[in-house]
Amino acid sequence: MRRWNRILFAGGVLLMLSGALHIPMQFFAPRDWESLIGWRKPILFGLSTGMTLMSLAWVESFISNRISRIVAAIVSILAVAEVAIITIQTWRGVPAHFNDGAIFDQILGNSIDVMLIFITLGIFYFTWRTLQTNLSNKVSSDYLSAIRLGMIYLSVACLLGFGVAIYGNYMLSVGGNPEVVNPNGVPKFVHGMPIHALQILPIYLFVISLFNSNIKNRRKSVVFVAVAIAVSTVYAFWQTANGLGRFDINLIGVILLALFGLSGAIAFYYALIKRADFR
Repeated sequence: MRRWNRILFAGGVLLMLSGALHIPMQFFAPRDWESLIGWRKPILFGLSTGMTLMSLAWVESFISNRISRIVAAIVSILAVAEVAIITIQTWRGVPAHFNDGAIFDQILGNSIDVMLIFITLGIFYFTWRTLQTNLSNKVSSDYLSAIRLGMIYLSVACLLGFGVAIYGNYMLSVGGNPEVVNPNGVPKFVHGMPIHALQILPIYLFVISLFNSNIKNRRKSVVFVAVAIAVSTVYAFWQTANGLGRFDINLIGVILLALFGLSGAIAFYYALIKRADFR
């Protein structure tokens, strides 16, 4: 059994537990889910970042070397610290992001931004390693595609996250709402679309491998799932950039959703093809 990176895995478990333990707070001490001080922050950041760290622990096991282990430790420690700050600020009843109030709160907000820069650089390093390392003797070609595409999407999500932060800070400086693109666009919608491809693609592969032994067609299927994720990200960007809510759909939105459905249908088609692979 392949040995996952311990510090990434431990950080992931810790954050997922933290996120899960905050779920009851929404019921016993409810806050507006979408607000900057809502329990959504520690819940979603805990669960999402935790899943990401656990996935990176798996990926690192294929590309492990001395540098990757150092990078893994840095990413895990900083990610836990980032979510800890977000959680503490939520309990204090002040925003962790887009907070230009007290000096202490600004320092914490700026600390998060600095941490995210180093976390993103670490993710870029892992992505580069998965792309340039020969992994054919460690993982089948379908899972290799899932890993590489998942890491690329995670890198894109990080860049989109910085775009959201830059926009939000600008809006804050001019007295606007940092969480909205007028009138109804939601910047975090774009950031959230590709961020969990690293979980979706391998899990999808695991499921279809239970009934399809054809590696070639499984690989084609996962590529089209990745295309669907790309289309959904473009859809989210279109909606947000035009100030539209998630479901305020116009003609372009309909076309993009149709392409999303088509990509999913093709992926499903290849998932069902079971012709023997004699390679």
